[in-house]
Amino acid sequence: MNKVFLILGIFFLVGCSSTDNTDDQKTPEQKKAEIYYNEGTRNLIDKSYTEALTNLLKAKESNPQDSKIRTNLAMALYFRGQKEMALGELEEAISLDSKNTDAHVNISTILMENKKYKKAKEHLILAEKDLIYPGLFRVYYNLGILELKLGDRKTAFKYLEKSVTEKSDFCAGHIKLGQLYTEEMRFKEANKEFNLSIEGVCVNEAAPHYFLAQSLLNLNRYEEAKIKYQFIIEKFPKSDYKNLAMNSLKKLNQSEEIEQFSKNNEIDINQDDTTIETPNF
Repeated sequence: MNKVFLILGIFFLVGCSSTDNTDDQKTPEQKKAEIYYNEGTRNLIDKSYTEALTNLLKAKESNPQDSKIRTNLAMALYFRGQKEMALGELEEAISLDSKNTDAHVNISTILMENKKYKKAKEHLILAEKDLIYPGLFRVYYNLGILELKLGDRKTAFKYLEKSVTEKSDFCAGHIKLGQLYTEEMRFKEANKEFNLSIEGVCVNEAAPHYFLAQSLLNLNRYEEAKIKYQFIIEKFPKSDYKNLAMNSLKKLNQSEEIEQFSKNNEIDINQDDTTIETPNF
């Protein structure tokens, strides 16, 4: 179920303006690189990966020593299916700037996908030390996922909790915590986390609403669950979760019909019993 919404780790894109130099300190090639870099970054945000790759390759050609350009170029390559080339670009980005936290976070995610957990953790520990990094909540999340892969559930909980403490509306963190609580049959805690997951940007995502509906079902709050399933069906008609919600709602209605049928039969039997006259011997 997680694969529909959550990925193994979380990437981070470097924002626009690729260098720290002021305009009068930049060479013509650096200025040209920045134009391509900014356009390529916007393409990445828009998920126009072919255009992003085209622009970021041009940016690299104009300024190959810019670590941030190489970081976002790696992401364009990754999303075009070139994972090994992406790794190479991220390694080069880090060699150009060892304090490029974005590159450390992104390379750790690819390494996690390749099950190279020890190496991934090394990069994340370095990223964790950057206390002013705006994406620190993502670092904690990735560390939490990594610890789960390594079998340390207790430490995973701690990192995931740090993630949502760092950014209270970080829905991926709340959802993962909710899933872990559900596995431990701690349904009240799970419900709380799933409720928090739809308070931020994920209010427009189907997955957290579905997980919330499931948690209501686990708490025997059937009517609320039915309302939430119906909401998903109407709000997200093109989502994979629409069919899941429809199936869950159907099963819930069927179980209620069976229960009601059983109760009705029991009443009928009881009523029949009361009309049977005792034989007069």
